[in-house]
Amino acid sequence: MSSSSARSAAPRLGSAFYLPVVPDQASSPASAGSDYLRYDKAAFLGAFCLSRFRFSLFAFSLSFLLLAFASGAYAQQGTWTNTGTSSNWWDTANWVGGTVAGTNSGTSGSGTATFNSPVGSIGTSVNPILINSYLNLRGITFGTNAGSFTIGITNGNALNMSSAWNIQILTSRPASNTITIDAPLVMFGSGTINNQANNNGTRFVIGGGIRAGTNANMTLTLQSVSANNLNTNAITGLIANGSGTVTVSQITSGGNWYLLNN
Repeated sequence: MSSSSARSAAPRLGSAFYLPVVPDQASSPASAGSDYLRYDKAAFLGAFCLSRFRFSLFAFSLSFLLLAFASGAYAQQGTWTNTGTSSNWWDTANWVGGTVAGTNSGTSGSGTATFNSPVGSIGTSVNPILINSYLNLRGITFGTNAGSFTIGITNGNALNMSSAWNIQILTSRPASNTITIDAPLVMFGSGTINNQANNNGTRFVIGGGIRAGTNANMTLTLQSVSANNLNTNAITGLIANGSGTVTVSQITSGGNWYLLNN
């Protein structure tokens, strides 16, 4: 029959089936006629399923990469370097290896920022580290070599702290320093501010307000646990319930905490 004529239905024999082709491509199997090519059903279905699987895997991988890019792709853990020239927290040049601490969305990140160097040109009281956009953290640690850093401004963006958050000064310190947190603290769960320094001149000054960021009961624990440190830590910002209820607990065996605006 001519290529323009109507074709007969494709024959089906056992585990094989036949698909129509144009006459000059036909393999002309004796059992199928010259207008059909024979395909094994199992092989055809296997190839089809494999093709679908590869496409699904590709689509999943692409979606994952796009999601990571959209979220900012910031790392959770980071160590501040004192060689940066920008006051912006999110400037990768301010962090060892370009790894910025924290996430730029959400309220349950596990990121920790570590400060363990003298203060450079950024982080002073007159040129503080600025939180230029949304920041979520679970911890800030000031190590044995950390200088007198100042983070944030009282009327600026907040440090949004995940549940079980901790801001701490570590034990062994060769020099006396004042660590100032002027950025407001928004609590998304209970947390602790802990001065563990064992010298008599290191203290915290928390100048930004502290409030609950979610409708829940939470505890703000203030600690100064070294008997060798009799200095006074101070919270000069207002502690408020915000969206929930904040209860303040003080645990000291050395210096004290003064709440100067409550």
